[in-house]
Amino acid sequence: PARATPRQSQMSRLLYVALLILSVQTASAVQAAPAVRRLATPRSVSVVVARRTAPATSCEVLRSLVTEKQSRSKRRAVEGAVDDLVRTSRPQASLFAAASSDDGYWRLLWSTQTADVNPFDVPSSVLGGECFQRIDSKNGCVENIVRWPNLGLELVGAARVRPERQSSSLRRHVTITSLEVRRRNASPLRLFELRGLVDGRQADQGYLDDIFNDGDLRVSKADNGFMYIYERARNVNRSL
Repeated sequence: PARATPRQSQMSRLLYVALLILSVQTASAVQAAPAVRRLATPRSVSVVVARRTAPATSCEVLRSLVTEKQSRSKRRAVEGAVDDLVRTSRPQASLFAAASSDDGYWRLLWSTQTADVNPFDVPSSVLGGECFQRIDSKNGCVENIVRWPNLGLELVGAARVRPERQSSSLRRHVTITSLEVRRRNASPLRLFELRGLVDGRQADQGYLDDIFNDGDLRVSKADNGFMYIYERARNVNRSL
């Protein structure tokens, strides 16, 4: 057979190199495809892990703070956490819904009065008792209840309530109607003249603004500056 000219030999070598490069690129592409799929799984897993280790929400921070022992520094921390919660939260639909959505019992978690008076106790304790608020929108009333089950005693302050929607809160206008000590198997002891000792009011009328309410956690602020943090209580023993 005829021998290839130098030019033909050069073209053959260039064609061989081109085919070699093309084959390497094709093989690399085929091998790279599974690699992309393998990388997809760790990437999605890392997203899940990131969600699990995300920083606590403002609501979670507040719930944690109100369970700590009373102190002046903790009081400031709670007040700051409430400010953050209100500032960073979108308006809750329940604030503007019918007031009846809040009917039932709410357990006190923290209040201005119990924030720093006893360093050996938690803010939910009121003189060693547990505190609830019962809302009854049908009858337009609210009861604040401090209960000592072991003693068979509870202190109940009742008020008439008129709800009013504000631009960023639900306001409840309050008129105090009674204060009494209820005793097991005994008639109640009326203490209406001492009602100012319960919430510091000098008048029988005032208002409370719900500045946060997601249906389970509610933060109220009174016209005298006192603040109250409640959680919904679904299982409450109503009898002494």
